[in-house]
Amino acid sequence: MGTHLEAEIALELVGLADIPLMAFGKLEYLAAQYQLDPAALKKPSPFQALAATLAAWTGEEWPALQAAHQWRETGKLNGMFKQLPNKFELIVVEDTMGGIRSTRKAGEILKDAGFYVDVQAYGLTSGSASKAEAFDQFDVPYFEDWSALMNGVAL
Repeated sequence: MGTHLEAEIALELVGLADIPLMAFGKLEYLAAQYQLDPAALKKPSPFQALAATLAAWTGEEWPALQAAHQWRETGKLNGMFKQLPNKFELIVVEDTMGGIRSTRKAGEILKDAGFYVDVQAYGLTSGSASKAEAFDQFDVPYFEDWSALMNGVAL
């Protein structure tokens, strides 16, 4: 299935090659299967966040993408989402508000379907004042880098 090779290589380098990866290449692959514009599936659409949440829990990327596609077509979560626990934290770490909005919207969709979801969003600025300003505007706690985030948040 399509993916961005750099992301797969990075996961291998840090010993995480077996965790699900919901990169844009996989969205492109799904889009090609259903004659869709892949840009409509990426952030700030909740599509990628829904698929990533389901894949993170089940470990199954392609079925998670298909389940998110069914939600996109029908507006309803299919039975695969019943594999998620009834109550969970959905944590997102992003360097832009687009990804945070996407995950927050996915959390709302899951809540509307009866899940008790606590969405926790954290921003990474890489020292960018404009990113820090955007996170401040939307009350998103942010950190300069991963090290600061790991030291500042009890995950």
